[in-house]
Amino acid sequence: MLFGNFFGDAIKVLPQHNVLAQIHFDGIGPFIAHGLQSAPFILAVLGFGLAWLLYLREPHLPDMIRDRVKPIYNLLVRKYGFDEFNQKVFAGVPSSGGVLWRIGRCEDHRWTGGERYGTHDRLLSSIVRHVQSGYIYHYAFAMIIGCSCS
Repeated sequence: MLFGNFFGDAIKVLPQHNVLAQIHFDGIGPFIAHGLQSAPFILAVLGFGLAWLLYLREPHLPDMIRDRVKPIYNLLVRKYGFDEFNQKVFAGVPSSGGVLWRIGRCEDHRWTGGERYGTHDRLLSSIVRHVQSGYIYHYAFAMIIGCSCS
């Protein structure tokens, strides 16, 4: 599957989108110099410098800055209120497991009619467990199959 022609022409790069053909390599020196001049590298160095200043040299500054911009700080710490929204709106919805648990329980805490629901849940989870393997190549294969079927 990996070394044969299993995927065939599933992934195509059009000539006008072939960025690898447009890259030219002048050697390791210019390559490193280009990397050191890039915005991500410069911002990372500035971030290290700011962290050193705020937490090693002047450790009182973070508390002072937080107190001056308290509303913005609270908004960011609360993650724009999305967690509270999800907790109020979605967490209150009963899950299928909770509903099946209530159906299957009786007054004296023994299982009665819910055994068939528990078996159904076990069967369904045994199927879904194999689909969600955690391996990236399984997900890539599923995406390729999905693209070719549509």
